[in-house]
Amino acid sequence: MPPDDWRQYLITFDTRQEAEDLAAQELRSALATLETEDAITRWFFTRKFPQWRVRYQPAPQCAQHPLDQALEEWKARGRITEWTRGIYEPEEYAFGGPTAMDTAHTLFWHDSRTILEHLSRIPHGGTGQRRELSIMLCSLLMRSAGQDFYEHGDVWARVAEERSLPSGVSREQLHRLGSDLVRLILVDTGPKSPLLREGAPLEWLIPWAEAFSEAGRDLGEHARTGTLTRGLRAVLAHHVLFHFNRIGLSATTQSVLAHAAATAVFDT
Repeated sequence: MPPDDWRQYLITFDTRQEAEDLAAQELRSALATLETEDAITRWFFTRKFPQWRVRYQPAPQCAQHPLDQALEEWKARGRITEWTRGIYEPEEYAFGGPTAMDTAHTLFWHDSRTILEHLSRIPHGGTGQRRELSIMLCSLLMRSAGQDFYEHGDVWARVAEERSLPSGVSREQLHRLGSDLVRLILVDTGPKSPLLREGAPLEWLIPWAEAFSEAGRDLGEHARTGTLTRGLRAVLAHHVLFHFNRIGLSATTQSVLAHAAATAVFDT
């Protein structure tokens, strides 16, 4: 679907926790209903506090702004501060061109759905192992795109360049965290992994892992066939940053994870 067929809502909240609470429950339910009714095809969100930006593709012949009524209700109940419609401009260059942008949108959709499902199960105030899940999923994305261990390190270094390391974080601390991250980087989360079989400890992760694996394979294929308009590792780094945003990692956490992961690869 062409980029101009996407629509966007800008939803304003008072606090980050209120935003996440509404998204994990009522927004997730509303979007799932619209999908079931074939009113929308794909959707995803980004966090730009105090706003969340919800992007979606309305199905042909359906209402172009299907969340208006729900948003007005949430505003009347004090669940949100304000909302408005906006214009979505896909970052086509950053994600490697039109074909790769479609791959990105599909990953954004699956990732957003699964993140909200995951958040709905987390006890109030819990972390939900977001850091560990992010490292595993992003490593699977890179591995599925054909990247070896040191190429993973190059991607993490690119992410680290976008997130300055906070003062007070020592090299020794990065090494200690990095030694833990190596296990997550190398863990087998592919389709044949014993961890992701029925009845296995990470069975619930299967749809999430499949989405990242498929996106990685597609990006690798785009690179091999010359349809990727930007370097593969640069595109992968951009995907990592967007996933970090969606899952709700703070800028400090993003920075420490990226620097520690790069350190783990190149200092191992």
